[in-house]
Amino acid sequence: MNNDYPSNAAVVLVAANKWLSFTVHGKILERFDPHLLDRMIAGSTSQTVIIGPGAKSCPVQLSDTEFDLTHFIHLVYGKQSIDDDTPFEVLAAWLRMASKYSIDHLALDVIARLKHIFPTTLSAWDARDKYRRSHSLEETDVFQAINLLRTLGDRYGALELVPAALYSCCQIGTQALNVGGMRNGLTPETLSTSDYRLVLRAKARLRVWGATLVDRLALFTTSPDCVRPSKSCKKFISDFVHFPDVIQEGFEAVRDMLAGDIFNKAFLRYIRSWHLPGFVDPFAEEGLCSCSECLSTTYDQYNALRTEAWKALPGLAGVPVEKLPNWGCSDLPA
Repeated sequence: MNNDYPSNAAVVLVAANKWLSFTVHGKILERFDPHLLDRMIAGSTSQTVIIGPGAKSCPVQLSDTEFDLTHFIHLVYGKQSIDDDTPFEVLAAWLRMASKYSIDHLALDVIARLKHIFPTTLSAWDARDKYRRSHSLEETDVFQAINLLRTLGDRYGALELVPAALYSCCQIGTQALNVGGMRNGLTPETLSTSDYRLVLRAKARLRVWGATLVDRLALFTTSPDCVRPSKSCKKFISDFVHFPDVIQEGFEAVRDMLAGDIFNKAFLRYIRSWHLPGFVDPFAEEGLCSCSECLSTTYDQYNALRTEAWKALPGLAGVPVEKLPNWGCSDLPA
């Protein structure tokens, strides 16, 4: 800390709306980050007077919201911690404070949590639902996430979260994109004009990719270990792709793909629903069922197409490939 500001001084931190303030102690702030009080004073919107040891208070008018400041002070004093069930809005508040006051250890901890929600690998994406629930992520929270990640740029590895976050934006309806969301129920959150246009372009491209995936499903090969006439399994696999309405789950899975939600696991579950090891179908020759081996092959081939699409996601999100060396990219047909 700067020697001009005694570490044992009591300081009053005032939120932007001036309705809320916290009396904190320099030693506590110093313990959390050695330069935190200096940076808060430097960012104060009013002239600050620091009184020496024994002083009761010295006001520091901040531009931080009541919500952000409250949860940050609770974290500093140990009343809250970064846990698996910390709400997304609280994580976002901490990340804003960490970015503004250059608290690197806090920023890195929050980014590590957010990577469970906006991951860099397809396997992690498939497992993200439990993290979305545990962190209470609402659909329109992704607007706040995108805007926050944009302010961070490539600091703290935040850029790695952008492709999955933007893909999440693409799954939101156009009306909701126009209306936006609310941060903490008070502050409107909408996409920037550039990100809004990027999302509209990406939504159109994802629908093309979805149609491409559906078309490629018809070209799947049967398993070399097929125990039935290959034409039987081939016909069945082709039919349940192009005529999935016989099962509601299959209809919804193909519909989602054609709508651009190509990383939805619904079609994988649909394939698994027909995976019946040891089942002997008397109508197999008429193409009314497929053998277990061919369905496993179909599952693997479809998942390979999802992986190919995932590798191309950064380009869709406008993130330079060289900025994400561990992601890797390949192109799908335009």
